[in-house]
Amino acid sequence: PEFLEAKFGTKYNVSGGINASQLIFSGTYFVGLEAAKTYSLAAKQGLEKTETEVRESVAQTYHTILVAKESEKILELSKKNLEKTLFETNQLYKTGFAEETSAQQLELLVSNLTNGISSARQQIENAFQLLKFQMGIPATDKILLSDSLGSLINNLPPESILSSNADLKNHIDFKLISTQERLMTLSERAEKTKFLPSLVGFFSYQQSALRNEFNFTKNSEKWFPATLWGLSLQVPVFSGFSRYHNLGKARLELEKTRILKTQVEQGLQLQLQTARADFLTAHNQYLAEKGNVSLAEKIRDKTIIKFNQGLASSMELTQSENQLLATQGNYFRSMYQLLNAKTKLEKIIGNK
Repeated sequence: PEFLEAKFGTKYNVSGGINASQLIFSGTYFVGLEAAKTYSLAAKQGLEKTETEVRESVAQTYHTILVAKESEKILELSKKNLEKTLFETNQLYKTGFAEETSAQQLELLVSNLTNGISSARQQIENAFQLLKFQMGIPATDKILLSDSLGSLINNLPPESILSSNADLKNHIDFKLISTQERLMTLSERAEKTKFLPSLVGFFSYQQSALRNEFNFTKNSEKWFPATLWGLSLQVPVFSGFSRYHNLGKARLELEKTRILKTQVEQGLQLQLQTARADFLTAHNQYLAEKGNVSLAEKIRDKTIIKFNQGLASSMELTQSENQLLATQGNYFRSMYQLLNAKTKLEKIIGNK
């Protein structure tokens, strides 16, 4: 006949073996290993930047609480002094030696101070809640501030920081852009390695058994071994010019990153100069406001003496007290600005 059916081989066949392969050379693989380490470094630096920003936010809130608490103390002291003057004025009014208007103006001033104290306490409470939130502390917990406003003011940066050249390469922003430049360099190298061949070694060993009966457990029957080993070389030939386009794109990204690195370095220099100038301005403003507070206190104290002697009106006393409160407000704002300027300066120069 034209076609004849035939059967070859045995009824039962079993084979088993092991296969192994080893990458000998692949440019993309080795570049990828280096890139993985660099990505890990970038992640750590990102965490460091986040921690730095959180520390700055916590410091600003910390300063807010200290300034508000100091303001509360000053307001309470002023209220206590005015309440004493108000009591004496009421006694003089009852005996006919003072006008009712004088007592009323002092009473109004005491009421305003009471409202100011209440507002300061609410500000302190809100700032404490914000500080707990920033530090990840439950809102129900209580925290105590270990520093005083005076100790922070006294612990100002030394003159050397204001005049010496800071090593901005240790700044976290410069570290991040340097790591980004390294990643772009590796990306360019990875595109270049796509033009290179890859070499893989392989090894295979197996044994086979051919039976007409299902008796593979018998040691007397023969098993046939087979071993295969060799090298596999893959050479890229043509990819429709996609590799060239990808390499050009990687080079462009690397050049952009290098330009950005230069801009970051120049920006850090500008930030350093600005931070130093802001700190000096804040420090000078603080010293000026400190002197103004001392002068305003002297004016207020002399006005109280004149008022008690009948040489000054209640309006003059009110004006001197309001002038003192406004001066103290400017003084506390100058302290807050000075501490924040100190924090920014220490951040830019790398002091934690």
